[in-house]
Amino acid sequence: GYFMQFREGHTFFDRWYAHSENPTRPTVKISVEQARLFTRQIEAALEKRGMLYHAVGHGWTCEAFGVPGLGWDPVIQDWPGEVANSLALVNGRRMMWNDIPLITSLCFSNANVRQKVIDCIVDYVQSHRNIQALHFWLDDGFNNKCECAECQKMRPSDYYVILLNELDDTLTQLGYPGKIVFLSYADLLWPPEHRRIQNPDRFIMMFAPITRSYRRPLFPKDLEYKLPPFVRNRLIFSNNNDEQLAFLRSWQALFPGDSFIYDYHLWRPGTYTCDPDALFLARLLSSDIKNLKQLGLNGMVSCQLQRIFFPTGLAMYVMGRTLWNADLEFDALLDEYFSASFGPEWQLCKFYLQSLSALQDVVPILEKDLVQHPQAETQLEQGLAVIQQFLPVIERNLKLPEHSQALSWFYLRVHAELMQQFLCMLSARAAGKKEEAARRWNEIKTFVREKEDEIQPVFDVYAFISTFERAFREEAG
Repeated sequence: GYFMQFREGHTFFDRWYAHSENPTRPTVKISVEQARLFTRQIEAALEKRGMLYHAVGHGWTCEAFGVPGLGWDPVIQDWPGEVANSLALVNGRRMMWNDIPLITSLCFSNANVRQKVIDCIVDYVQSHRNIQALHFWLDDGFNNKCECAECQKMRPSDYYVILLNELDDTLTQLGYPGKIVFLSYADLLWPPEHRRIQNPDRFIMMFAPITRSYRRPLFPKDLEYKLPPFVRNRLIFSNNNDEQLAFLRSWQALFPGDSFIYDYHLWRPGTYTCDPDALFLARLLSSDIKNLKQLGLNGMVSCQLQRIFFPTGLAMYVMGRTLWNADLEFDALLDEYFSASFGPEWQLCKFYLQSLSALQDVVPILEKDLVQHPQAETQLEQGLAVIQQFLPVIERNLKLPEHSQALSWFYLRVHAELMQQFLCMLSARAAGKKEEAARRWNEIKTFVREKEDEIQPVFDVYAFISTFERAFREEAG
């Protein structure tokens, strides 16, 4: 199957055409209607291939009031009274959360508010009957739920269940046969205390442990892990995988229906920056997928970039093959992929990438633990040496007669150049040389922007730059 997020995915198409992170490329603004046309083309491609079509997710909580939920950008304007009075009361005020409609919660104890959301969904499904699994998620915020006297009587998940039951009643009256996907995510990880889903056959539960650790698998254990207390709008979201699975079990105890995991292994761009040997996340995916059955989950939807094949597409290959057949061994898939992708000297390529594994502990800059690592500078220097020594092997494989294999080596060469620059930047950061680190980061941005035409089929320049810019801003406070 395939999941198309939001009604028309406008923000994702716009990121490519606007080139907001690459001033060397022309800016082309696309309309919402153009995005809808692209979406219809995707729908036709899915139907042609007999694939399940999952759609929408976030957005209902603002679209119901005529406020577009196109993405996560702020929208600065005055809202009509009906909209403002329907928003969640937080810290004594009803207002757009950070001026972003998509992450703003509502006052769900208000029956009129719930009816507006239900009417919005019903109107949509009436004209989109080709969707087999319609995702009904609430807002994409956290610690932003309504604090009015009525809403505080129950958890947000209790009011979510009320909404789900009311939606099911309406869809049943209309004879709508489709499935509705609801989610366990953020504040909704804490299960309902008072309400239960009345018609489990209508629904599919989606478990979305976005704060989990991607340094270790979701491993099923026979243990009783106590959930942290639910404290409205004061919740702390742990990366402890045992705690994440405790949330899953607590929902499974209340909902006996179909379920899957919505996971984020390939969500963050440039996975080589967290996974320099291009093997760790692929191996983790293999383990996580093999564990799904024991976790009581029936599949996985990957929340990820489309262009995530840099320096290799191993993670995507392993994910696809293992979801189809969980008995496949990772090492066999690894050799199968590398021999097909890199040709005669594939084993040298595999050994090269494995040799970069020493960087596992110092490269994951998004986990903000680089500067504290005592061997950071030494290991980064070793990584630079490994890359330099392997460059002649890359060069002699760039003209292989098999075009796809030559292309794989070309991408590996660009990756090596980028890794060299990136490791130098990390070395400067580890040494506390802030000005040098900033200069090297600007050089990296220039490099990927200049290379975009050559690498864009496998590498998302916008996502790479914007993610690290955001990480650096957060780090600076």
